[in-house]
Amino acid sequence: MTTLAREEFKNSHDPSVILKRMNQELCLNIGTHSMTAACVIFFPSEKKLVYARGGHPFPVHFHKEGFSFLNEKSGQLMGIVEDLDFPSYETNFEDKDVIFLFPTES
Repeated sequence: MTTLAREEFKNSHDPSVILKRMNQELCLNIGTHSMTAACVIFFPSEKKLVYARGGHPFPVHFHKEGFSFLNEKSGQLMGIVEDLDFPSYETNFEDKDVIFLFPTES
């Protein structure tokens, strides 16, 4: 899946498109396998990031005021239904902010 994500990033910088394509690949070519994923793209010059999630736990944004969960509606678990959308969201960040993505492998 990492190779597929790299290839999709060459064609699009929209996390929604990347996750949709990865989900289609899981459903059509890999078969009975499901997974979660988060795709986050940083735009440092604009001090923003764009992200989408496919069933993955909410990322946490640590900033000078404390922290907040990036908890907009999630896309569903990937690899179950072929024709799903994974909406993209934007958030701003400042120097020294941290975005924490939870690992899901044991």
